[in-house]
Amino acid sequence: MKVRLTTGKFMARLTALFLFALLATGAQLSAGATSQEQTYSSAKVDYVISLPSPVWHLVGEPDEIHQHTEFIYGDRNDGFLRIRKETLPEGTDIKEFAHQNLDQKERFLPGYIGGFRRRHYLV
Repeated sequence: MKVRLTTGKFMARLTALFLFALLATGAQLSAGATSQEQTYSSAKVDYVISLPSPVWHLVGEPDEIHQHTEFIYGDRNDGFLRIRKETLPEGTDIKEFAHQNLDQKERFLPGYIGGFRRRHYLV
């Protein structure tokens, strides 16, 4: 029994069909990868945030009492993100403000010992 390779129109159509199927599959995979990202925007805030995973979900929006937005990543123990607006005092840059904020938060932690300084490496 002899096997003969087919050529011509049938082979060209089969190749075109294969390439089209491959292209369609690639388009679906790339669309699925970009749909993983979600964005948040609201009339109450003046920013747009892109969250890299659909697991992040909104738990608190700004209102008259609380002026911050909160997101959690699945469970609160897995990830918590609070976005709030701060006003910098005149003559203070963002790095100084971050150091002051960190220092103030440390002072009110349980077990704080005054005068004992741990080094923090902030960018």
